[in-house]
Amino acid sequence: MTTAELKQLVAIAQANIPPLENRPDLEPRNNDSEDFYDVAVWSIEDALIAAYELGKLKGRVEERRSVTIETRKRIAAVKKKKEI
Repeated sequence: MTTAELKQLVAIAQANIPPLENRPDLEPRNNDSEDFYDVAVWSIEDALIAAYELGKLKGRVEERRSVTIETRKRIAAVKKKKEI
């Protein structure tokens, strides 16, 4: 996972899990009061949904990037033949 992706996950956690609002990272502190929180299940659900949606978006972006210029030309040629 890249540093940017980790930052995005921290932002999701901070936005959706109230006890993490002011925590700068998700690294363990080896201290129960700093590592374990009472969190509502709907907060966890919201954070998981946001992370899932971020992953879907990232997957779509990477998929688009993987289509080469040559492949785009082939797709355009096929579409053009169908129009005729």
